[in-house]
Parts: sequence; structure tokens; C-alpha cells
Amino acid sequence: MLRRLLLLSILLVGSFEALADEPSQARIAELIQKLGSQSFRERENAQKELSQLPEDYLPLLQEAATKSSDSEVLERIRSIIRVQIERCFGLIQAFHTDGSVNAAFLESDGKTLISLGGNGTARFWEVSSAKLLREQKFSDQGTQAIRFSPSGKKMAFSPLSSSDPQIAVFEISTAKKLQDFSGPREGICQFNWSREERYLVGSGYDNKLRLWDTKTGKELLQLYSQVGARGVAVSAQGEEIVAGYENGEVHLLDAKTGKVIRKFSGHKRGVFVIALSPDEKTIATSDDNCIRLFNRESGKELENLAVPARVASMRFSPNGKRLLSGGSDNTLSLWNIETGKLLHRYEHHAGTISEVCFSAEGRQAISASVDGDVLLWKVPK
Repeated sequence: MLRRLLLLSILLVGSFEALADEPSQARIAELIQKLGSQSFRERENAQKELSQLPEDYLPLLQEAATKSSDSEVLERIRSIIRVQIERCFGLIQAFHTDGSVNAAFLESDGKTLISLGGNGTARFWEVSSAKLLREQKFSDQGTQAIRFSPSGKKMAFSPLSSSDPQIAVFEISTAKKLQDFSGPREGICQFNWSREERYLVGSGYDNKLRLWDTKTGKELLQLYSQVGARGVAVSAQGEEIVAGYENGEVHLLDAKTGKVIRKFSGHKRGVFVIALSPDEKTIATSDDNCIRLFNRESGKELENLAVPARVASMRFSPNGKRLLSGGSDNTLSLWNIETGKLLHRYEHHAGTISEVCFSAEGRQAISASVDGDVLLWKVPK
């Protein structure tokens, strides 16, 4: 058994050399070797130290599990992996509703979570207990498109009925209607807010992009394209729009003139989801089999992240270093933007994930699903 452990530790050294942070690769290999020690104290101390490793080491522990041929050591590594996953990525709280959930948001103090169902009803939850505090009805017609503002204080809302194409902006805490905008009878595909919440962009099923000023109530742009725009985002000052089209094209547009500033290529299918990083230097776009990251200024593709199914929602973390994605495979994925690596795939939902977002400080992840659940997860530093 000792010989097998020595071989395993040698195989792992090359993988650990990629990590510059302490502990060293030699120390990790030594700890893995000690998992097979005849000394109970050595085994327990090694297991404890490995369990406290940063989340970046989790893939290497998983690799060790695939290479170990010793059943006792394998079970100890698996036990460490379970502890690591729970410590770094565990479920914090679950909020259950009786219908599909289209959107969710965690208030900045972390004490209250808001969910919005397809029936137009918002629910306010106490995070610590998952207790339902109150309900607020926003529409009797159901919802077609919904988007919480970045602060979670406002919401853009499009009713399901085509007979009433009005688009409303509500103050969530009071349900007061702040603005009304005229929308297409064909319906709205998607909304997105600017970071400072002044501008709202929407893509319509009439193949028109619309940009509104939520402070003045004015429509600033209405732009028709033969190939419909679907995924949309708008810059903080409202000067540029990012639009993804059904033919896979992604354009950076001048919001005043509608002219194309830059094109981003690579997608083969319709681009229905777009996200801008907090510093607005990186654009994330997705069709149904990948997420592409582009440099906004140069148009260069930075990463191509393979996903197992259609992505319905993406969000950058507040510091811009991570990305959440969720969709029709019922899982939530956490990506390291700097390396392009998948950090973790959260699995618990029984239906398509409709929206994902981070908490204000980026240490929790929220996933809302058509299965009626909103889940709050741990996100490591």
C-alpha cells in the first residue's frame, strides 16, 4: 500500500506545481501519502489539514481520488472532498413556492430574499428561517419578462397579455409604479438594466431593440433588425448597447445612432443571454452550448466555456472575477473568469434555472427555478 501511495503522490506533483500558493505541492503529496499511514494520529492530522485547503485545490483532490487504488485511502479522500464541498459551496437556505419562480434577489443586508413568480406575485422571505414574511401582487395577468435592478430596489416588468403591451418599472418595497413605457404587442424577450439603474434596454419579438431613460420616462432608441435581437445589455452611462442575435452575431452598438461599433464572432446559434462585467471591459455571451467571454474594446475572444445545456441566466460577481450561469440542465455553475475554469457545479434543482445572481458582497449565490424553489448557496473567497 505504501508503494501505491508513493506513486500517487509522484503523479500529483506535476499538477500541484501549477499552484503557487501555500501549501507547496510537496506538502500536499506528503499529506496524501500520510492518509495511508499506520499511525492513527498521522492519518487524522493529514485528513484535517487537507480538509482545510482552499477551494482551488478541490480539483486536485478529485484527481487524487481517480488515481488511488487503495480503498481506505480512496474513502478518506472522498470524505475530504465532501467536507470541502460543504464548507466552500454548501446550501445555506431553501425557499419553496407553489409555482414557477422567474426572478430572485438577496437584499444588501443579507436578511431578506425576494422572489417573483410567473403569476406576478413577489414574496419576501426571512433568510435565517426561510419564513415567508409577506406577499405583494404586481400583476393579475402573469409575467412575460422580469428584471430586478442591480440594487434590487426596482423591477422592470412586462405583462403576459399582448392586449396590454405596457412595460412598467416598479419600486419593489411599496409596489409603486414609477414609470410606464410603450412596448411591442408581440412581446418582450429580455430586459437588462445599466449598472447605475438609469437606463433600461429591451429586446422585442417585433425584432426591435428599445432603450429607455427610467428617470425621464423617454424612449431613447428604437432599432429594427431583420434578424431579431434577443440577449441585450447596456453600459452604465447608456452610450452603448450589446445585442445578441438569433443568427449568432453579437454587436456593440452606439445607443444614439444605432450604428455597429464592433462585432464579436464565434457563436453558431442564437445568442439569448448577455452579461457585462462590473468594469464593463468583459462581455459574456451564450448560445445553447457555450459561454464566450470577449474583450469589449478589442473584440478578442478571451475564453470559451463549454456548458452542458442551454443557459438561461448569467451574472458576474461584484469584483468581476467570477461568473454564475444556470439553465436547462437544472444546475448552477460557478466559473473562474481569470482562468476559464469551472470552480463548482451546484446540483439540487428539479427544473430549469430561470435566474442566477450573487449577493452584494459576492459570498452567496442565488438560483431561482421553474421547480418553484429559490436556493441560497455558499461561494468561497
